[in-house]
Amino acid sequence: MTVRAWLSVAPGSAADGPRALRPGTEYTVTSTIGLPVPTFQLRTSPGAVRAGVELGVGSRGVDIRSLAVHYEEAPMVLTKAELIGSLKKEAHILSHLASKIEPAAIDYRPTPKQRSTLELLRYLTIMGPELIKAAKNGAFDPAAWTAAEQAAAARDFEQTVAALAAQGAEYERLLADVSDEDMRGEIEMFGRTVSRGSFFVDLVVCGHAAYRTQLFCYLKACGRDELNTMNLWAGMDSPAAAAV
Repeated sequence: MTVRAWLSVAPGSAADGPRALRPGTEYTVTSTIGLPVPTFQLRTSPGAVRAGVELGVGSRGVDIRSLAVHYEEAPMVLTKAELIGSLKKEAHILSHLASKIEPAAIDYRPTPKQRSTLELLRYLTIMGPELIKAAKNGAFDPAAWTAAEQAAAARDFEQTVAALAAQGAEYERLLADVSDEDMRGEIEMFGRTVSRGSFFVDLVVCGHAAYRTQLFCYLKACGRDELNTMNLWAGMDSPAAAAV
């Protein structure tokens, strides 16, 4: 009979849990499922991110000659271009909402322990860019975050709005040298092990959606009753009603 098994592997060691294979890297593969699989060396080909072995099992155990390696290409759910497009859209929506802030609302604070409107905008100038830098480096840098936070705190309202207006181009620059392989690569941050691509979506894109919704609620609480779904999700005013 033939047994097909997907084996998890690690560079130069026995299998130790699911992970992506890095193209052009040698791996030592051993069985984790109780089959008499001999240890062998595997060198991945470009684009291969998982590997499996098909084992011909006879009366004397594994027929080593029948062992063959199979590659499986992992699909990209979100391309880099789509990620950049999503982040540029988020930056646009945020700038649009910021343009609706009237002077009296700049220091609005729903409760004493919540951020004011200006403090929220200042945070949003650093949240996405600094998280992307951390993911690219593979580790969160508290000193770099603190320095960015202090720089943001020194900006007045107009400077903060200008920084937000430039954020779309900043995202494009930060992600320009990130490859598909980098997106698939795993990082450990904030107690989780995830791919960089997943980190970018879960924390940066979703973070933008959450915080712009908070800003939208601030605006509504400050009397901007005309704002609606178009402002929040498209970054534009609703078309004027046609004259009857």
